[in-house]
Amino acid sequence: MQVELRHWRAFVAAADAGHFGHAAERLGISQPALSQLIRAIETALGLSLFDRAGRNIRPSAAALGLLPEARAIVTQADRAERAAASAAPSPPAMSVPPPSTLSSPP
Repeated sequence: MQVELRHWRAFVAAADAGHFGHAAERLGISQPALSQLIRAIETALGLSLFDRAGRNIRPSAAALGLLPEARAIVTQADRAERAAASAAPSPPAMSVPPPSTLSSPP
């Protein structure tokens, strides 16, 4: 499996929140969906990214080493999305003729 941007976003959000439920809320996804993303990235990387203690989580030693790179990936992707949005041409404005020029059916 290839690690995708959504996995990096989930990892960073969970590390910042310290709680899967809070991270899921920040991302606008369900907690089970976030847990699946975390499991998938852990499997792909062959690492345990979080020490789980009840409802709270802490980044593992491996995660702490990886977290700066993950943040950089997410930050760069956000920058690229903003650049693309600002470079996109604006849609043409729709012009409507004034009511006096519209003809009524006979």
